[in-house]
Amino acid sequence: MPDKATPAYGSTGVFFPELEDHWLMDEAAWVAYRATALEPDQVTKVITTERDRREFLTGMQIMGQLQDRSGAPQDPVPQQLVVVDMLAAGQTINGVIMPRRSTKTTTILAVIIGRCACRPRQNSAFTLATTGLKAREKFGKEVLAVIEAVYPDKKNRPVTVSRQAGAEAITFPNRSVFSVHAPIGDNFRASAYDAVFIDESGRAKPEMTEDLLAAIPPTFDTTGGQFIVAGTADKIRTGNLLYEVLFAKADELDAGILRYNAPDSTSEEELADWEPTPDNPRANVRALIEKHHPGIGNLTTLDAVERNFRLQPRAKFIFEYLGIFGDEGTATTLIAPALWAKSTIPGDLPPKAEQFSLAIAIHPDGLWASVAVAWWHVLEPLDLVAVAEDLAGEERETRTAIGLLHHQQGTKGFWQRVLVLARENRVPVIYDAASQAAAVEIEALNRATPRPELVAAKTIDVRQGATKILKLLDENALAHWRQERLDTAAAIATKRAIGTYGGFGLGRPKDQADADITPLEAATLALQFLDEVKAQPDSRDLFEF
Repeated sequence: MPDKATPAYGSTGVFFPELEDHWLMDEAAWVAYRATALEPDQVTKVITTERDRREFLTGMQIMGQLQDRSGAPQDPVPQQLVVVDMLAAGQTINGVIMPRRSTKTTTILAVIIGRCACRPRQNSAFTLATTGLKAREKFGKEVLAVIEAVYPDKKNRPVTVSRQAGAEAITFPNRSVFSVHAPIGDNFRASAYDAVFIDESGRAKPEMTEDLLAAIPPTFDTTGGQFIVAGTADKIRTGNLLYEVLFAKADELDAGILRYNAPDSTSEEELADWEPTPDNPRANVRALIEKHHPGIGNLTTLDAVERNFRLQPRAKFIFEYLGIFGDEGTATTLIAPALWAKSTIPGDLPPKAEQFSLAIAIHPDGLWASVAVAWWHVLEPLDLVAVAEDLAGEERETRTAIGLLHHQQGTKGFWQRVLVLARENRVPVIYDAASQAAAVEIEALNRATPRPELVAAKTIDVRQGATKILKLLDENALAHWRQERLDTAAAIATKRAIGTYGGFGLGRPKDQADADITPLEAATLALQFLDEVKAQPDSRDLFEF
C-alpha cells in the first residue's frame, strides 16, 4: 500500500507537496482528460486554472478520493473535471443536474473543501433541500465520517472535525470553516459566505425555494462567492429550486449550468421499457441512459442501472436517472420562447409544398377552430436570420415546417371550410378521434358527397405529435413564420399529462379553460402524420394562409 500524501501547513492552509507532481496538474493533460467525458446536454463556460486544479485535487485528497479501497492511487473520473471547470468560471449562481452515480456531490464537496484548505478564512456552508436533520446526517456521513476514516489519528488529520449536535463542521488551519445548516433562509442571512452548496435541491418546495433564493445570494455581495445547487429531478418543476436555476430563471440569474439529463420531449413510448420489444417497439431507456449518464463505464454499469430500472417505481427512475421533471402543480409553458423565436423564419409565408399534411383542432367547448398544415421546407439563404456565407450551389438545409391555414372563432361554417380545403388540395383531413367537438364536424364531413378522406388520430398520435414538435425545436429543425394565432398558442400551451410514464399532450393554462391553443394542436397532429402524405401535383399552387 503506497504512503498516504502528507499534508504541510502554513498561513495559507493545508498543502500536499505530492500533489504538485500529479499528472492532472498539467493543463494540457487536464483538458485532454476532460474531453473524454460524455458530452453534457448543456454546459456554460468552462475554464481551468492551476489554482482550481490544485484545490480540487486537495479536496479529493482530504476526502480520500485519490486512493481506492485498497489504498492504491486512483484518478478522478473525467466528468468531475467538467464540474470543476464550470464552477471555476466563477458565476455567482450555479446549477448541476446529473444522474445518480455520476459523482456530482463528491466533486462539489471536493471543490469546496479544497478551496477552504487552500484559501484563508473561507466561510462555506452545506445543506439539503429537505430538512436540517437530513442535512446534518448527510454532512456527517459524506464529509465528517469520510475524513475521520481517511485520517483516523487526530494528530495527523489535516482538518479539525466537530461533531457537536447542531454545529457540525470542519475547520482548517487557515481559519476557514465548512459547516452545515438547516435549509432555512434566516440561518444564512447573518453571515457573508464564500460558497453555499445545497444538495438534493430538486426536492425543494416552492416556499423553500423562495426563501433560499431571497436569503443566500446576497451573502456573496462582499465575497464574490458562489451559490451551488445540485441534485436530480423531482415531481414538481414550478417553484423547484433546481428547476428554477437550470431552466425557469437561468437567463435572469446568469447561472452557470451543467446538465446531464434527457429532454422534456422524451415520449412515454421511449420510457416504456429498457429496450425495444414487440409490445413496446419504440422503447429505448438503455439508449437514453447511454446518452445522458456520464457515470456509465467509470462509476457504474448499464447492468446496475437496468437493475434499478426494473426495481424502482418508474417515476422515481425517470427523475433520478434521466432528469426529467414532473408536472405536479406546474403552470410552466411547454415551449421555450427562445426556441420558438429561433425557429421563426423571417419574411413572407412560402409557396405551397407538393407534399403536406392537413389537420384540424377544435376547442372542447367549440370556442375556437383551426386548420394547420405541415411540410418539408428547403431553406433559402434569405430565410435565415443571418447568413454567414453564400449558400448558392451548396446543399441547403431542410426543416420540418408548420403553418396555420385557417382559424376562426366558434365553429359556424367550419366543416364547410375544411371540406373546400380538402377538395382543393386533395389531402386527407386529420383529426383527434378523442375530441367530441371534432366528432361533430367530422360527422358533417362524412355526409358530404364526395366525402373527403378522414384520418382519425389516436391518443398515441396526440402524444407523439406533441413530443415531435419539442424534439424539432430542440434540434433547431422546425420552421414556422410569424402568425399571431400560432405564436400565441405556442406561448401559452402547457404540458398536459396523458398516460402513465410521463406521456403528455398540449394543455391550456391553469384557470384559462377558454384559452385558444387549437392552432398548435392542429399543427402537432399535422406533424405526426407528415411522413404518410403523398404529393398532390394537381392542387393549388399556393397556401392561402
